[in-house]
Amino acid sequence: MRCAFIAMSVVGVISSFMTVVGFSLEDIFCNIDWKLRLGILVLFYLTLFLIIVVLYICVMSKGISVKIRGITVKIKHGNIFFADGWRMIPCNGYYDTDDITIHSLNNQFLDKIKYNKHTSEKLNNVIRDKDRCNNKKAAKIEFPLGHIKTYEHGNDGYYMLLSFARFDAREKREHLSWSQYEECLKKMWCEISRTYIDKPVFLPLIGNGITRFTDRSEKPKPEELLHCILYTLCTSDIQLNKPITILLKKDLMQKMDIYNFRGIF
Repeated sequence: MRCAFIAMSVVGVISSFMTVVGFSLEDIFCNIDWKLRLGILVLFYLTLFLIIVVLYICVMSKGISVKIRGITVKIKHGNIFFADGWRMIPCNGYYDTDDITIHSLNNQFLDKIKYNKHTSEKLNNVIRDKDRCNNKKAAKIEFPLGHIKTYEHGNDGYYMLLSFARFDAREKREHLSWSQYEECLKKMWCEISRTYIDKPVFLPLIGNGITRFTDRSEKPKPEELLHCILYTLCTSDIQLNKPITILLKKDLMQKMDIYNFRGIF
């Protein structure tokens, strides 16, 4: 739709220019049948439309960059586990390593760090307070939404583990409400400001995974989630010296019109 609108605009500009200089299509097509004349104009428009589509796809494949309160925010396609900086991993409030879905980003993180007895102990020491680590009764602590624990895995990468959702042990599902989602993001930005240590931060589209929104009959659209992420950054008072990059999967890049976000903030 956007490409068709741009093509129509280009045709309109060309038409206006020709009118100003006193030049008309009659000067070109004076001896051509009107059907052929119409066919040439349609062919011209379709060619222009296809050129714009190709250029648009090329631009969108590289993503966009916006400035929000002086902070550079990039939105593009990418794999968070190949990012050179802090990699945000949403977890439930307990930072569970047992009751997690196999396709979740949290599970992919555990696979990436080759989760075993050694890494389990190291990760547990990061998540729990030292004086609680050896206390089995107090081992499982639910952290506030938006809280971040940082984890460095040797040369493999730096991770920010985000307390993102509540965990229902009976249904084995993670959930939160939309208002909790907003509050979580607000807290997250403050935590990023506290922990980023002058390194760029990479985020997935938080909320677009398996987490269920309890006050919605349908899952929020990716555009809603992205808008909320950017809006909570815009309304925060944090200051960052490094860029924020939101990484989207390839199918989302093709479905979402991320260009619209350039003029919002």
